[in-house]
Amino acid sequence: MEASDEVFRERVETAIDSATWVVAGNYRVVRDVIWQKAEAIIWLDYPFHIVFWRLFTRTIRRSLFQEELWNGNREKFWWHLKLWSEESLFHWLFKTYWRRKREYPMLFSLPENAHLKIIHLKHPKETEQWLNNMSLRGDCFALSGSQ
Repeated sequence: MEASDEVFRERVETAIDSATWVVAGNYRVVRDVIWQKAEAIIWLDYPFHIVFWRLFTRTIRRSLFQEELWNGNREKFWWHLKLWSEESLFHWLFKTYWRRKREYPMLFSLPENAHLKIIHLKHPKETEQWLNNMSLRGDCFALSGSQ
């Protein structure tokens, strides 16, 4: 059962109420809570064909091998073929991909987000290079991730 927005916000506030934390994902309903406390955001802004291919292959793999996602849930590929359905991850991708490319730069430029270090990575190779540089330098700091 899905938690209400109020319960979800309380859970997130509790989770980030520590000296160091990392958040994977960027849910609009808690964005203000997370971004206010975050030091940095890593924006994986990959080309559509890469995102689509990764979603497609991951969904196929999870369906074929009946990988458990959480609480015994298993993905069914045919759920996602219904592109008109809110349950389809492909529907979600088509609905959100271009909106986020427009929305994030605008959000990053707002005065209340001026404290954030934005790490904008546009290709998996760029991400790999950034991670390698981080480990070579021994850098380590709390990051708030975004999709």
